[in-house]
Amino acid sequence: MTEQQIIETLATKVMGWEKHEVELDLTDGGTQKFFDSWRMNGREVATHWSPLHNIADAIQLAEQAFGEEWILHKHDGGYSCKGVTSNGKIGNEYLEETREGAICNAVQQILEEYCNYLGECVRCKDETELMPYYSNGICLSCSEG
Repeated sequence: MTEQQIIETLATKVMGWEKHEVELDLTDGGTQKFFDSWRMNGREVATHWSPLHNIADAIQLAEQAFGEEWILHKHDGGYSCKGVTSNGKIGNEYLEETREGAICNAVQQILEEYCNYLGECVRCKDETELMPYYSNGICLSCSEG
C-alpha cells in the first residue's frame, strides 16, 4: 500500500473518519476532486493528519486503537510498539526506523483478519497471547510444544 492508502485506511477504519473532497471545475471543462479534510458526523476533525510522519497524530491513532493499553520502546537502533485493543486483539511491531512507523504498523495489525489476541489458552489455561482466531485458542507456547 502507498502511504496515502495507509493513512486513509487508518483514518477510516480506526479513527472512524470520512474523507471529504471538494470538486473543482477545470478550465478544460472537466472536474477534479481534491482532498479537503477528514470529517466525523459532518464536522471537520483534521486536515493535515499524517500519523506516518507526525508523532502527535501517531499517538492519537494509538490511543484510539488501544486506549491506554499500548507501549512504545526505543531499542537496538529502532522502535517497537505493542498494544491491545479492548476486545483483546494485539498489534505488535518490532524495530521500525521511526516511532510513527512502529505505531502505525502495530495498529495496522489489528485490522488484519488473523490478528493474534489475548485470552485463556484452551490447553494450559494461562492468560496469554494466543495464536490467530483460526488456531482454536491455543497459545504460542502450546502450539510449539
